[in-house]
Amino acid sequence: MPWIEVILSGTVAEAKIEAPVHNMENREHMDEQSATEMLGMSEAELYAYLSDLLHEEAAEEAARSGTDVDKELGSPGFAAAEAASTYAIRLVLANNAYLTRQLLDLGVLQPPDA
Repeated sequence: MPWIEVILSGTVAEAKIEAPVHNMENREHMDEQSATEMLGMSEAELYAYLSDLLHEEAAEEAARSGTDVDKELGSPGFAAAEAASTYAIRLVLANNAYLTRQLLDLGVLQPPDA
């Protein structure tokens, strides 16, 4: 079972993620970047997708309310949705890394430099 250590400071959280390692040979050939990006979208792709989703929703709300997209994106509701989504993205990345580790250990995936 992986463990996640979360340090909260005000509204900022940092997470250190480690998964159990059964096959040390695979771990020696991987860095943290490649582990999290082998499975699922990368962190940059997730944030870009989030931005697109928020922009689409803000455009719909702006059309309904007769305001502009930037005003909607700056509203408390959209700010809260964006903040909550960043935590969800961290969870998705942690899960992707954990699943990748399991698949590497089982031999289903091969390390990038194998």
